[in-house]
Amino acid sequence: MRRYVMTQAILAAGIIVAADLFAASGALAIGLGDGKACASSEANPYQGTYRWRSGSSPERIRFWFDHTEPGGKNTLKASGGGIYLSAPPTRIAIRATIDLKTGRIEIWESHPSRAAFETNGSHVGTISADRCSIRAVWTTRNTGQKGDLTLDIKRK
Repeated sequence: MRRYVMTQAILAAGIIVAADLFAASGALAIGLGDGKACASSEANPYQGTYRWRSGSSPERIRFWFDHTEPGGKNTLKASGGGIYLSAPPTRIAIRATIDLKTGRIEIWESHPSRAAFETNGSHVGTISADRCSIRAVWTTRNTGQKGDLTLDIKRK
């Protein structure tokens, strides 16, 4: 009897935790199709520009998030990819942390398809409440060089 009661208690606790995670993940996902948030994917990427503040020409870019998951209280972790469209085009992997309460976003880039591509830093800025636009500043860790990221996505 004791084993049965303990098993039932553990099962009930597991169901409660799973239900909480499911509810949280539904509330946190980018673009759930509820019509209120933009849905990001490789087929529907954020599009815009990146420009080094040192005066270079803006580069056209595309970023997208393939996967999102809860990252803690009021935060979301996202991962996906991107492409800088200047010649030669450079593909990258991206990951981000989003504070859903403040709209703060930080995006890290990695695994560039071109060796001479800077990934030692991050983009820090804001994502709009409807998840349709991102405005951020890249800062390179070892040099402090900065650049501006401006991205928008079409609501689908």
